[in-house]
Amino acid sequence: MQISGELRPFSEDDIDHAPEEAGVYALYREDSLIYIGRAEGGLSMTTIRARLKNHQAGRFGPLTKAATHFRCEVRCDPVARERELLREYERLHGQLPCCNYASYLPRTGQRHS
Repeated sequence: MQISGELRPFSEDDIDHAPEEAGVYALYREDSLIYIGRAEGGLSMTTIRARLKNHQAGRFGPLTKAATHFRCEVRCDPVARERELLREYERLHGQLPCCNYASYLPRTGQRHS
């Protein structure tokens, strides 16, 4: 199960057209999915566009900054959808996307404290 949005270049112009809403997103390096993330919206005011801009600026490290493409999906339940996507990826590949290891406990989908 994949994020339903269109695969877009990880360019400033394309990121500027990403949704200003809550949802989930995936970052790719060429053909490889490297990260699945969420933008919770609501009181945190974090949008998909803001999260993508932070990745592009390197605020989450050099690996996600090096993404070449992204895909996003507006959701009212980004936490649950992110968990679903991570579990499905792990079930299919036996591990999480390479850039999710730093912030997620394998096999649980829960963030480290």
